[in-house]
Amino acid sequence: MLSEILKDFIPLDADKMRYPGFVESNRKQIQAGFDNVKKRGGWRDPNEKCPLCNCIEREILFCRFGINYFQCGDCGCAYVEKFPVDTSDIYSDENDLKMAKDAYLKNVDYRKQRFGLERLELIGRYLDKLPADSDLLDVGCGTGWFLESAIESGYNVTGLEFGKELARFTANRLNIRVLTDPLTEIKEDLSFDVITMFDVIEHVLNPKEVINRMHQFLNPGGIGVLFTPNLDSFAIQYYLKEYSSAVIPVHHPFIFQKHSLQKLVESAGFEVVHFSTKGSDIIDAYAHNQVLLKQQEVA
Repeated sequence: MLSEILKDFIPLDADKMRYPGFVESNRKQIQAGFDNVKKRGGWRDPNEKCPLCNCIEREILFCRFGINYFQCGDCGCAYVEKFPVDTSDIYSDENDLKMAKDAYLKNVDYRKQRFGLERLELIGRYLDKLPADSDLLDVGCGTGWFLESAIESGYNVTGLEFGKELARFTANRLNIRVLTDPLTEIKEDLSFDVITMFDVIEHVLNPKEVINRMHQFLNPGGIGVLFTPNLDSFAIQYYLKEYSSAVIPVHHPFIFQKHSLQKLVESAGFEVVHFSTKGSDIIDAYAHNQVLLKQQEVA
């Protein structure tokens, strides 16, 4: 069994993905998002039930910045105790573009080689069209490193990025169109053969509406691709817990696991044809451990 798993294993370079200072930088970004919400729009009334399935049964999983994460007793999704009133308090920060460039362009060649090709191979496995005949939308495209891989493979691409400065940067860098309206607010009659959301669905306050809209924008036979942190991962559940980079109550109002994610996408009319979990957040555990080792050396 182990030999079969290792046969398909693709190594992950933790030093390229979690550069020196990443943990400290990540924590500062999380703190800044929390502080911005606190001093600007504040929070909505507390969630008394699961925002996805309305179940009132729940248990506290984690607490960070004094905000609880509950796990729903029905769908299994983790959700925060309260939502920000205005998400632009989080994502319109003037440092967003700099942080995105630091996090995603310093290692862009590695990302394209390690993740871009893997994701395009997965898409090609289920798409009946050739790349040159396929229109692809990447929601939350950021600096556009995945779109760059898709362009090189022949896809006709469009990006969507909420941060207007980041969207303008990526549009100019790749000479493509980058939408800035949320998917649920686009009025144009658009359609795509592929819609990707890499590490996006955990950020939105209305995942049901987003997934429904994703389904509506797909051509017949089109496919949606979702990547999101896995609540059931070893690193989150048993090692890092509230110190995980996925457990950030302002930025990530939801953390999904297989059952909750499957229930969400099937409610929009999708058929799940592929599910896998890669365990890639082990690099968070690695980065966290490196910080602990440095602290011990200083002590």
